[in-house]
Amino acid sequence: MVKGSVGYLDPEYYKRQQLTLKSDVYSFGVVLLEVLCARRPLVRTFGKQKVSLVDWFRRCYDGGEINQMVDPFIKDSISVGCMKSYSQLAMSCLLDDGNQRPSMSDDVGVLEFVMVI
Repeated sequence: MVKGSVGYLDPEYYKRQQLTLKSDVYSFGVVLLEVLCARRPLVRTFGKQKVSLVDWFRRCYDGGEINQMVDPFIKDSISVGCMKSYSQLAMSCLLDDGNQRPSMSDDVGVLEFVMVI
């Protein structure tokens, strides 16, 4: 039986009603955004453009405006290179096609790299 919160569920699950290992990668991508932005995946009291953390992040990423999303308490302590790599990792985890998402071991490798930037 599938358990989980709506904001973390793989969009492919809604289409096929089947979870995969890459479904966990999608959920991990949501957690990465939570850490970076210090907010929950779904906040229904926010304006339409910001209800979904994933959708909002995608728009900001595509528009080169990620800085507006970063938690102000950590913004000054993150290098530009670290922010770029971390954001790219999150985006790759959140790809709609699960086959294109990295493996969890790849995610760990990228995070280890990001920590030294």
